[in-house]
Amino acid sequence: MPACIYCDKDKPDNEMSLEHIVPQCLGGAYIPNILKTRRVCKKCNNNLGQFVDASFAKNSIVFSHLQRIDRAFYTPTGSNGVALTYIGIIGLRLKGMKKDDVCEFYGYVGGNPRTVKTSNTRAYFFFSDKSQEDMRCVLLSFRDAFKGRKVKKICGTPIVDRGNIPSWFTPPTQRDKDRIEAITGPSNDLAQLEVQQSFNVNFDIRFAAKLALGIGFCLFGDKALLGAYATDLKKAIWLREEDPTPSVQGKGFLTAPNSNKKFVELTGHPHAVTLLIIQTIEGVSYHLNIAQGLSGSMLCVKTALLTEKDRQKVNHGLVFIMFRQLKKTIQMSRLEFISHKNGTLPHPELSRIEAEISQNPYAR
Repeated sequence: MPACIYCDKDKPDNEMSLEHIVPQCLGGAYIPNILKTRRVCKKCNNNLGQFVDASFAKNSIVFSHLQRIDRAFYTPTGSNGVALTYIGIIGLRLKGMKKDDVCEFYGYVGGNPRTVKTSNTRAYFFFSDKSQEDMRCVLLSFRDAFKGRKVKKICGTPIVDRGNIPSWFTPPTQRDKDRIEAITGPSNDLAQLEVQQSFNVNFDIRFAAKLALGIGFCLFGDKALLGAYATDLKKAIWLREEDPTPSVQGKGFLTAPNSNKKFVELTGHPHAVTLLIIQTIEGVSYHLNIAQGLSGSMLCVKTALLTEKDRQKVNHGLVFIMFRQLKKTIQMSRLEFISHKNGTLPHPELSRIEAEISQNPYAR
């Protein structure tokens, strides 16, 4: 039986699942298969997805950069919305909620975070005063926020013209109507409810380490899971607040961000998530750049474990430019990327995308 790369436990094939090493919220669904694997058990995939990847994506700093990318591809006639802003967990208990269920509040909505991928959840949509400014964008943003999840989307605001309600809204049950009344009724003031943003303070290093271990395994196989450094990466993935920090090599996205602005600009794209994999003296490392403004890096595999054939896989560097909104990833060498950035040899497809973005008034 294969062993899960994250927990090291042997699991039968039917307990394994497809893991996108780069999270789907960053564009990992459209990255080449070289960075996807089925050597991750369903339990790790679910737990790490919710408490590492999601904690990273919901962070307000990370989120603001992802929204900047979304705006570059939004048009009034297009099919993409803009990512909802995660506010936090609100202290609201509604009829029918289970003990471990929570209500999450997204600005511009609850369930048990441990079972959100496998159990039905409900998301209630309410119009605000600003909804009329761009109703289409608001509705698309709400729809796209729950792609890939078992979420029933309920419209909580009465609409006179029922023909304007999108078909992906689910008609409310009596329980939904009771909940909507509880939320909007005169006895309930949402502005007075406590909002909590709870997460593991080590989510930054956990995310960076998870990405490093996954990239190393996908490129070099089981050898990337061997040795003291791989052990430290695994400790970092499962790091608890009271644990000592493992000896991993890299810079976090938030806890120790890269202060070299020129390097961040050269290794990223203003309207994409860019993954750079390079060889260093220590071994093979990655550098992940979000919207050419937020970046982090970490050593994946140490040089001592790599053969010449392994090093040739990376050669002078691999670059993956992920445009999640276009369902596309452009792969090129680091030299090709640098040549495009400095104008020496523009990349045709990347140039076309950039030209389209330059004509979009919503892009900032």
